[in-house]
Amino acid sequence: IPPSSGPIGSWCRACMKPSTVQFEGNIVRLPRAGDYGLQAIFFLAMKATDGEASADEIARELKLPSSFLKKILQRLSATGILRSTKGYDGGFSLSRPAERLSMLEVIEAIDGPIRLNVCLHGPGSCPRQATCAMHPVWREAQGALRNVLSAWTFDRLGQLTHTLEASCPAAEGK
Repeated sequence: IPPSSGPIGSWCRACMKPSTVQFEGNIVRLPRAGDYGLQAIFFLAMKATDGEASADEIARELKLPSSFLKKILQRLSATGILRSTKGYDGGFSLSRPAERLSMLEVIEAIDGPIRLNVCLHGPGSCPRQATCAMHPVWREAQGALRNVLSAWTFDRLGQLTHTLEASCPAAEGK
């Protein structure tokens, strides 16, 4: 389920039910392309066999729009995050181990640098930058977000997923 429709959160792979957390009001959100890119990279990182999958397979498994996902995967391939294999048995795979690939790298490869406010786009982007008391707060918040996203690798996400699935009641006996 795309983040903008219905429940927001991740799916439990064992019980295949989305979280039931609902957000009300305005939220700072990741563009849909970045979200889909993260999901696709995580899918490839968790793939048990050869770690390669076609765009159609990824779209089908994650229930994402195939044509949009293909553009995202091509961009990730062009930036060197994914390796692309052409042909009938072709597909996409990670270009480096999941422990060396962060969420921040994927987001910024798709959507460009994270900016929480227009005043953080660079020098001169806001005429009040030098005298605004909020500017350092936005800068600190952006730095904290970047630090968290760069600390979370896809290997670490996989470890967390295994821990969460082990505690999911629907996963017992599987």
